[in-house]
Amino acid sequence: MNEIKVGERVTIILEAVEHDTCEGCFFKGVAGYCGAAPLGLKCLPKYRSDKKNVIFKEVKE
Repeated sequence: MNEIKVGERVTIILEAVEHDTCEGCFFKGVAGYCGAAPLGLKCLPKYRSDKKNVIFKEVKE
């Protein structure tokens, strides 16, 4: 990814994809930290209305 200048805005397009683990998720950080939960994004079946386990994959156009 290129350097983002101070004050510059970026748009990242993500797709929710069924997956059994967090591997490959855009929000998976170091030491297994999940960056999706603090943003209110639900990926675990017990929190989703469709009861599916998902990860968020970046869509590159």
